[in-house]
Amino acid sequence: MGSPGRKRVAIEAVSPEVDAGRFPAACSVGEKVAVEADIFADGQDALGCVMRYRHEGESDWTEVPMVPLVNDRWRAEFVVTELGRYGFTIEAWVDPFATWSRQFARRVEAGQDVTPELDVAARIVEAAAVRASGPDSEKLLAYTAQLRKGKAAATAALGSDLVELMERHADRSISTTYVRQVEVLVEPQRARYGAWYEMFPRSAGKEGKHGTFRDVEGWLPYISGMGFDVLYFPPIHPIGHTNRKTISSTSSARPGPPASRSRWTSRSSARPTTPTHASTRSGSAIAPTARFSTRRTRPRNTRTSIRSTSNARPGPSCGRSCSRS
Repeated sequence: MGSPGRKRVAIEAVSPEVDAGRFPAACSVGEKVAVEADIFADGQDALGCVMRYRHEGESDWTEVPMVPLVNDRWRAEFVVTELGRYGFTIEAWVDPFATWSRQFARRVEAGQDVTPELDVAARIVEAAAVRASGPDSEKLLAYTAQLRKGKAAATAALGSDLVELMERHADRSISTTYVRQVEVLVEPQRARYGAWYEMFPRSAGKEGKHGTFRDVEGWLPYISGMGFDVLYFPPIHPIGHTNRKTISSTSSARPGPPASRSRWTSRSSARPTTPTHASTRSGSAIAPTARFSTRRTRPRNTRTSIRSTSNARPGPSCGRSCSRS
């Protein structure tokens, strides 16, 4: 690469980029990531630029040409097909051949003598032939000779695949690469938005018994029927046998049940209590003790947690799916 002092192109305002690259942008599998940036240089020379991306499990980059929008804004897109992290960066350079093509067209339109311009183009294409190899190099050498034959031959050459070959083998010796590799975190479709239902497995049992995971399975149709699509449990801790509190909160352990129980624990040898989900009135049963929340993961600081469907209020900004108690 050339000396930094010779690099004329600046790359700024890259999108999507979160907090100067401290955090990855978020999307889901199958989405199209639109990459934009302000890319400019001094003077009136034409620019060339590409966006390079790859999955974290790949070693090779895939290049996508960027196209100009307005006011020095450039854009390219790529589709994420795998879970995990993708990285992308941008490389830009001053393109002598594109600059020459633009000026050549204006000179031809103005009826000026273009013989000196054709010689300049021939030398630019000849240099590209040195950088290329195989059939591309042979084609570029043939176009070099054609450009030196005169205006008619040069006009015919410009109407062929010469432009594409020159873009493929552009001189990037003094190109500018964006200062960092921007990350994109790809999550499952369900991470975009979902209704999450939290319940305590101990509350799913029949009257007088603690619930098990098998009992929870029986409640799945009921939970799904309410419109929830994700079921999650709070942390489940076993009731210990050593140094547990008993009657009157004494710290000396003795046989028998602990004095108090929590929905957050699972029973080992404690005496079962009446589960909170059952009601003997009119022989009816209500749902297990539960909390439910809606979860939005993009942007990550706008989660909402609710205790009922008619009373929404902001939830905690933690990194896991949780709801306000």
